[in-house]
Amino acid sequence: MLGEGPGLAKVRVPADELVGLAHGRAVVAERRSTLWSIHETWIAALFEEADTFSEGDAADEPAVEPGGPGRRVYYGSTSLRCPLVAVRARLEGVGPREHVPPTELAQALLANPHARLCAVRIARREASFRCGGVLNVMHAEISARVLAGPDGVRLAFDVDVSAEVARLHERVLPE
Repeated sequence: MLGEGPGLAKVRVPADELVGLAHGRAVVAERRSTLWSIHETWIAALFEEADTFSEGDAADEPAVEPGGPGRRVYYGSTSLRCPLVAVRARLEGVGPREHVPPTELAQALLANPHARLCAVRIARREASFRCGGVLNVMHAEISARVLAGPDGVRLAFDVDVSAEVARLHERVLPE
């Protein structure tokens, strides 16, 4: 019933107390951010040259509502290893020759929506293949790091995935 419990009340703060709400901090503060732009040809070449590793599986989970059907959820991760030497060699003569430190490049790629979308699409394809079904809404977390090895520097993208596996409706065919 609606009339039970406390109701809504407006709280008024005296004007002299408003100054203390900032607790000694500035009410207005300046923030600066760095914007990155990466050529789409470079992003495409990076992900086409990447080695892809994935692991994960679908698991049955109990019903969300009592008496309802259970659900099947895929949990896994996809790791993309992108060799910078191969990408630079592939794009020889395309655009200006500039050297960007790999750590800055990893940050720029994480901030770039096109690069994130490429990584998530690859992870979704891998997850669908591994679970053997169609995925509903997928949740993904992406991280990037730089790996140095004997074959050169690689950018590593790790995409952790969770998604409900869609239930396909059974069709009864006439005999």
